[in-house]
This record gives sequence, C-alpha cells and structure tokens, in this order.
Amino acid sequence: MNQDNQEKLSIWKTWLIKKLLNNDSSKEEILNLIANGKTSKEISEALFIAKTTVDTHRKNLMNKLNQKNIASLVKYAVENGYAGENF
Repeated sequence: MNQDNQEKLSIWKTWLIKKLLNNDSSKEEILNLIANGKTSKEISEALFIAKTTVDTHRKNLMNKLNQKNIASLVKYAVENGYAGENF
C-alpha cells in the first residue's frame, strides 16, 4: 500500500472510531488510559468518577468496538493511536 493510501486509511479509521464513540471525549480518554495500562480504580481516581462508571464505559467500549476481552481492546487502542502520552 502506498503512503497516500495509508494516510487515507488512517483518516478513515480515525473518523470511524470517533463515530463509534459518538465523538465522546470522555470515552476516548478512558480508552487512552486503558491502553496505557491503568486499572479501573486508577482511572476513576484520575477522572473523579466512580469505578463502576469506568467499568461501564469499558464494557460499552468493548461492545462498540467489537472486542471480546480487555487484551483485544488494549491491542485495538494501541493500533489505532490511543496509547501514549500524545494521544
């Protein structure tokens, strides 16, 4: 695949993920924190929300992104640029 096609694919994937997440920045932030190895407790403390809320977001992210387990969700997030400081 040439660079132009890779760039178009990357733009399309970014758009699709944002669409699936309903342009919800809190879900994106939680996805980033999950991808960076944070636990539900750590995420809840960082975002000042209940742990059960984080667990619900995690479950909803897995369903929306069609991921069967947390490992596949983390892999998906890393592959799509949600891991790291500069997400």
